[in-house]
Amino acid sequence: MSFKITYKIHILCFIFSYLIAILLTKQIDFMIEGWFFQGLYSYPTKFLWMNFIIYLGVLMIPISIIHELLHGAVYKAYGYSVSYGFKYLYAYTKETSGKAIPKIQFITVLLTPCIAISIISLLIGTHLAITVFVLNLLGSTGDLFMTLFIVRYKNTIKIIDKDYGFDII
Repeated sequence: MSFKITYKIHILCFIFSYLIAILLTKQIDFMIEGWFFQGLYSYPTKFLWMNFIIYLGVLMIPISIIHELLHGAVYKAYGYSVSYGFKYLYAYTKETSGKAIPKIQFITVLLTPCIAISIISLLIGTHLAITVFVLNLLGSTGDLFMTLFIVRYKNTIKIIDKDYGFDII
């Protein structure tokens, strides 16, 4: 069985992130309140929405780098080799040795960045930290979606990371 990352998967992840955003309405309201109404930040332009988009874009760079480095750190902790890259707008971490990865280890690799960044940002609790929490969670929808795909299989399966997604053996 293969899990291939296709345009259909990207659309499903977008829908999944929209549903998560609905669940995070209070956090998003708190985040927007800080960005727009409390004047907590200096703004490069006179247009609030443009400033918000600029800040979100700037924040996504370090969030994505830390997110992918956490995937890599877990892979390396389990003894696997990794490489990092970009495909279109997405950064990714790939296991490069071709070894079969046990299900629980692969799920740990998938979920560690989402959980670690979420816990740290929620403990800090500022408007900026809530923004990091929301952006990371929405950016983790692919990882969450892949985890939901994998959990339905027996614990004895193994995963081989591929350029197109992964194979289940």
